[in-house]
Amino acid sequence: MLVLAVTSPLWFLPVKYIRPKWIEYEKLRLCRRQEIPLVEGKAVNWLLRGTFMFGGIMWIAMSVAPQAIRRFRGDEINWSAIGIQLPIWLLAGFIWGVVMHFWMNKKGKMRST
Repeated sequence: MLVLAVTSPLWFLPVKYIRPKWIEYEKLRLCRRQEIPLVEGKAVNWLLRGTFMFGGIMWIAMSVAPQAIRRFRGDEINWSAIGIQLPIWLLAGFIWGVVMHFWMNKKGKMRST
């Protein structure tokens, strides 16, 4: 309440004069929006997206890229590290995809307003 009281000279007058114009603008915008059809979302296969996009990108960033940097520095490439991390990152991506599948498809609680 103290912060509200101290900052009221900064926001009270702009809100008093601008709010009615803003409300009228929002009403006009809502009327225009009702004429346009709603955008419908596409179905997403989160398991494949997680496995290949998340897991594959993380494998490249955490395994392949460091080995490429080692090669540019003149060191030897550790092929076993690249091969071992591939199934690990694909599994992590699959798990991420499963979590996203359930998270994005859950139903929210109904709010009473």
